[in-house]
Amino acid sequence: MPAALTIVGTPIRADVKLNELPRALAEETPHLVVFKWQPIPGRIMGAAFDWVAVLDITADLLTIGAALWAVYEKLIKRRKKPGGQPPGFLIQVENEKQTFVQLVIQEGTTKEAFTEEFTRTVSALRASETGQSAKAIIEIYERSECHRRVSPVRKDA
Repeated sequence: MPAALTIVGTPIRADVKLNELPRALAEETPHLVVFKWQPIPGRIMGAAFDWVAVLDITADLLTIGAALWAVYEKLIKRRKKPGGQPPGFLIQVENEKQTFVQLVIQEGTTKEAFTEEFTRTVSALRASETGQSAKAIIEIYERSECHRRVSPVRKDA
């Protein structure tokens, strides 16, 4: 049986504030469990990614791919850093054995091409693995001192 996967990502050449992206992702996909990275006061720490999402084996990959695309369109694409190249969005999906796929959304990428590539590569990664359930992975992040679960903001509130 396939195992749950984790998704991380980072904006490239975009002026996005810390934890703005995980909030946007949680709003786009309320059924996806998203955690933001939160440094521990008094400790010197760093992180390559400021969020992680747990992808359950039952998650619809087309929906997740479309949500990642929406975050790129609404948040990253419009926040180009001055004087630089167009912004992008680096996404990494990883299994328990640390086998991963990386995808980049950037200028010239179409939504159709991205969602097809995301669905195809993540399906293959998901099928190649057996391991922890989403519940077990979520419990690890919930016990972490430096991760906090992001609650989706209700759009009708």
